[in-house]
Amino acid sequence: QQQQQGQQQEQQEAATASEAAGAAADQTLRADLARRVAEMAGDATARLAVQGMTCSSCSTTVERALRALPGVRECHVIALAGTAQVEFDPARTSEDDLVDAIETCGFDAQVLDVERRAVVGMPADTRPRREATFA
Repeated sequence: QQQQQGQQQEQQEAATASEAAGAAADQTLRADLARRVAEMAGDATARLAVQGMTCSSCSTTVERALRALPGVRECHVIALAGTAQVEFDPARTSEDDLVDAIETCGFDAQVLDVERRAVVGMPADTRPRREATFA
């Protein structure tokens, strides 16, 4: 009888360990899935009008400010054209954040348009904006 109880206890401990391992694996899979879904959520590319830049130092300052934002993957600023093009993760950075970063550098900025690349199977969203007008 004592031997039988010992075997039952061993079986119970093995089952508990197996459940714990399964729960840990499930948690790891869920975290991995959440990370992959976030990555698939898509990027967006914003085109902004930037007023007041006069030289390459100005564009470098704006680029540094934009690149410092979380989720900004790439940006190109052209002082002479008065434009900035920013590829970013809209789950981490908003269009308003982009404008605020530029305005913090002392320049006026306005979003011209944003193109969103969607998750596979979903259409992309392109939202044209009004023409840039600065007061």
